[in-house]
Amino acid sequence: MNAAVSGFLFITIAGVLLHFVYEWSGQSKWVALIGAVNESTWEHMKIALIPACLWSILEWLLFRYQPNFIAARFVAAATILFFIPLVYYGYRLFVRRSILALDIGLFVASIGLGQWLSALVLKSAPVPVTITYICFGLLVALFAACLLLTVMPIRMFLFRDPINGKYGMEAFEKHESHRK
Repeated sequence: MNAAVSGFLFITIAGVLLHFVYEWSGQSKWVALIGAVNESTWEHMKIALIPACLWSILEWLLFRYQPNFIAARFVAAATILFFIPLVYYGYRLFVRRSILALDIGLFVASIGLGQWLSALVLKSAPVPVTITYICFGLLVALFAACLLLTVMPIRMFLFRDPINGKYGMEAFEKHESHRK
């Protein structure tokens, strides 16, 4: 199995588990850093991005460093960050509501697209070392944002729980309708 397929499976499975781990943990503040604490778009982006960052470390350990590795991992992460809100809010313009099957498909498709684009970057001509350093810095910033923006969410639509209108951990409500 190649790295892109392995990454797709790892990120998807880990992301699905991270959707529920905060509730399973009894709302642990430490688990909130990596798991979804509400149904906001940001939290769904986060539960795909955290495993993508972890996969980057595993991929480096398993398959060793290759030219363009850092740029490829940044492309995978950026794809997730752009694709999820772009398509989610795009389809909501037409249907005016969230559709669970589309939301799940969107989550999986964003990961698949990110892995595919990452594989293309790995196969392309080497990027300048400056680009590698910039991509590394951006990856670290994205990972830090994942950890911090649940605890200190920005008061904007991406971070707003559509069920109760709250933000971050204060939006968590333990009831069946809370899960998309």
